[in-house]
Amino acid sequence: MGFRTERSGRELPPKSMTRRRSRHTHIYYRNTIITVLLALAALLAVFFSPAGLVSYTWLLPLFYLNYVIWKLYFSTHPPRMRQPPFTPEDATLPYEEVSLTTGDDLQLTGWYIPGRNRAAVILVHGLGGSKVIMLNHARALAFDGYGVLLIDLRGHGGSGGDTITGVHEANDILAGLEYLESRPDVDANRIGALGVSLGALAVLRAARKSQALRALVLDGLGPTCLADHGSLQPKLRRKINRLINRVAYRLADWTCGERIGEGVLAALPMIAPRPVLLIASGSGHEIHFNRLFFAAARDPKELWEVPSAKHGAVLLQEPHAYRQKIRSFFGSALLGS
Repeated sequence: MGFRTERSGRELPPKSMTRRRSRHTHIYYRNTIITVLLALAALLAVFFSPAGLVSYTWLLPLFYLNYVIWKLYFSTHPPRMRQPPFTPEDATLPYEEVSLTTGDDLQLTGWYIPGRNRAAVILVHGLGGSKVIMLNHARALAFDGYGVLLIDLRGHGGSGGDTITGVHEANDILAGLEYLESRPDVDANRIGALGVSLGALAVLRAARKSQALRALVLDGLGPTCLADHGSLQPKLRRKINRLINRVAYRLADWTCGERIGEGVLAALPMIAPRPVLLIASGSGHEIHFNRLFFAAARDPKELWEVPSAKHGAVLLQEPHAYRQKIRSFFGSALLGS
């Protein structure tokens, strides 16, 4: 892995990064062709099917398959968020533009905001986002003197790559971790990370690979495989749901070209004794799963539930409480205060 830094007021990826980002993998082309062909098949089926309730009933499975495949396609190959013209300078934060190279040879873009207390935090956005949307998180931590590294995950923003697997994104966090460890203003024993949704999963998987991540905030973490749903319940509806989930996870593995070997329930206990803060929003599945994750995790651990907020938007719904929560958590974990 490697990196370079540049003091700059605007985001301009190097030409080599732009060229690399434009090259698509065979998985991207395969998934695109299959998704388009399925959509055409559904349209042709509607056009050539004789009118009648029975005919249209047989079309329902085809349309449901289209829905699942399109959803998986955009989860695996999310459209890149158009970069708003904001930088940390707009939040009155001095910063350096950073270029990182991952262990699997992808180029990533990032911003680093120097700190004052020798501790640093990596901020990681969710699916379809970019480092820009993490600026409010950065401002809260920079106010307390933390060095803050914001990165574009692979397949997002100005970074290379075109496929999201839920596994290899850990390499993006590790590249950021190596960069922070090289900085003279950062104590390598005081590095934490905060991830939202996909970013939370990337942070967790990176913590399984490196002990250098000392504290984790996992906001909006969700299940990644069937094992994350816990033990099988005796109710018939749960058994049917389990069968549907099994098919969905198999399709997801095939779409991204990666078999998920270790789920969240298995990974969380293995990061102890490093502290972890789980943040769950909504009133349904997210809180349900995070309670399972919290039960599986080992101390020190904390679970904060915000039923009134939408997924990944707790900071928008409860800005004061959110800032206080993460500042208190990292203060205790990284500064001992």
